[in-house]
Amino acid sequence: PIVSCGETCDALGYGHDILAACGQQGYYFSHKSGETFKCWENYGTDELFLQIAEAKRNGLPVVVIAAGGGVNGNCIGLIAACTNLHLVEVPTTPMHYNDATTSAKKAFSLVQENKILSKNIMGAFYIPQLVFCISETFLTLSSANVHATIGESCKTMNMLGMTNTAVGAQDYYNIEGGTEFASDCTRIVQHVAGFDELVQFIQDPLTRELKADIIAVGVTLRSQTGGATLQSLQQRARLLESFRERYYSLGPNRTRRIKDFLSVVNREIVLAKAMFLAYSDPFEKFRALLFEYAHTLGHGVEAYANLAYQMAKDRGIPIPEEAVKLHGQCVGMAVLWAGQMSLDLGELCGTNFDLHQSFVYLFNRHGGVDFVPLKACLFYTSESADEEGSVSHG
Repeated sequence: PIVSCGETCDALGYGHDILAACGQQGYYFSHKSGETFKCWENYGTDELFLQIAEAKRNGLPVVVIAAGGGVNGNCIGLIAACTNLHLVEVPTTPMHYNDATTSAKKAFSLVQENKILSKNIMGAFYIPQLVFCISETFLTLSSANVHATIGESCKTMNMLGMTNTAVGAQDYYNIEGGTEFASDCTRIVQHVAGFDELVQFIQDPLTRELKADIIAVGVTLRSQTGGATLQSLQQRARLLESFRERYYSLGPNRTRRIKDFLSVVNREIVLAKAMFLAYSDPFEKFRALLFEYAHTLGHGVEAYANLAYQMAKDRGIPIPEEAVKLHGQCVGMAVLWAGQMSLDLGELCGTNFDLHQSFVYLFNRHGGVDFVPLKACLFYTSESADEEGSVSHG
């Protein structure tokens, strides 16, 4: 087995736990996380390919296990496709589970000097043999991950609506799988209380403190050897147990609402994508292109934001958590822009416009699609760059 995971998943111990559960010697591949590092240079390492080649020379079947978020699944999935390896995905974010794994697309972006020049420019179609989700890993999500899940879902809610109704069946009568995988993405709005509960749990100061302690131990483990490693592993395990106990101490009503929210989001989005991808358009060349709705604008904002984050990091400028916007959040904002542009063109009016925008606004109650903090971060970063330029030219 080859277990691939990013920095946060590694620090939380999920990757190590999966490799240990395999019960045999394998290769642990940890790498940088995020869209800025969704590139060949980050994943196509000499060491990784040497491990693959050595296993094949010895006649061993190689299974790549992608543990973590969607970027990791996409990129290591492309490595598996290029080297003809078995692929298993273990999502630790809802976006990886209901969005990335439901598409056969695996891809790298073109990134130069931390600039995303083109998203998903090189790829392949490669289906995992198994998607195995351990739902408790969703408890260690960042609030941005939760908002990203909803932002992407708002696109699908507006795109498809209720395909399991008579009107929906009429609209999609010629889609093979339209009945088998009929979904009602509007059900997601019925579970906004669970969304609230999950965000409140994640943002609670004690929850954040516990998670930070777990990650700190995980970061320390990267440089430890011998007995110190065992002690830190035991400490991280105890902290994770305390973290989960804190969640279950919320009580059965609150935890049920959170579970129902995640279950409904995952179920309806998976059904919506399977409706098109299972039979009708698995290579996403025709009607499945509907899933690209709001992505052109969203990708542009996402690429620019990721560059700004890297620039701020290089200059030692702290990035406020509320300023960090992930892929799904950028798509959610782009849904609003698309609605407004349609209104301006006279194509989407009255109640239809209100309904289109309302999905995003309903789930923006915690500011997940509020881009004012990002705008302030961009302004501050550009001002800092101007000051540096003035000094260097002085």
